[in-house]
Amino acid sequence: MLKGQVSDDILTFTYDSIAKFQELEVRPVLEKIITLVIKEKEGDVYRALNGNIDGLDWDFDFNPLWKIGPVEKADIEVKQAQRDQIYVTTGILSPDEVIQERFAGLEEFSEWGDAPIDMKVTVTAPGEKEAKTGENVENNENAQKGLF
Repeated sequence: MLKGQVSDDILTFTYDSIAKFQELEVRPVLEKIITLVIKEKEGDVYRALNGNIDGLDWDFDFNPLWKIGPVEKADIEVKQAQRDQIYVTTGILSPDEVIQERFAGLEEFSEWGDAPIDMKVTVTAPGEKEAKTGENVENNENAQKGLF
């Protein structure tokens, strides 16, 4: 075993132990505390819900202990893209199916259609007169002076 691998194994074990402790020991305590806060009739949550707490569905997640670095993230994305390409070229999935599977969480703005986006802005520096409506930033005196 290499020295770096040993430290990675120890770090992985430590993070796994912390995550297990959070789920088995900390979560039940926090859930009881949150439930008590929600049910407190003089509390802000109870009043904000007008006492209708039975229909309240809540949950929480712990912050992740392990974060993937940019190199690892890029490596994962390349491998996913290669897998997607193989699936599409072999006919296992269609391009639309890959889009649905991989990018389903992205919002679609189809209601915008082909409408042009107005890129004109109004820039006014404090103490300056207001710029003309629809005037391009490049043509605005304040923008040329570097005042934003």
